[in-house]
Amino acid sequence: MPPRGGIMSRVIAVIACGFMLAACSTTMPSLDFLKSAPESETLAIESEPPGAEAKTSLGQSCRTPCQLAVQPRSEFSVTLALSGYQPQTVSVRPDAEGASAAPRLAPNPVHVTLQAVTPLKNPRPTIPGRHDNFVWRLNGGRGYPVAVSAIRVLRALP
Repeated sequence: MPPRGGIMSRVIAVIACGFMLAACSTTMPSLDFLKSAPESETLAIESEPPGAEAKTSLGQSCRTPCQLAVQPRSEFSVTLALSGYQPQTVSVRPDAEGASAAPRLAPNPVHVTLQAVTPLKNPRPTIPGRHDNFVWRLNGGRGYPVAVSAIRVLRALP
């Protein structure tokens, strides 16, 4: 008769080997929680004149002068727009000074001088009380209305 401790120790050894094999087949849990979150950088945005709406390609927006917290991962753009001025877009990129240095944003601050929209020098006048702007164009815009029948208007069309 075999000793009683021999069979029990074999069963325990087989179960332990089974647990070790099962542990090898599972993946290790991620240790991403040990990594620090990427540092956010404060981007200052200024415009001349102030009060322009600044929108980033990352989805953030504010009115100038303002500051936005962004994470310098890759290049993005900032578009500034103000009524009566041409909108302007500036590219902002992360700029690391060294291999171990944290990336900084360049340019920072973003400063944009908006250009005013120039109004038309001679806007085409309209004839008050009439819908004769087409007739006005046929007349070459000379400044006086032309009485034209519907047939003449149709003949003048190409």
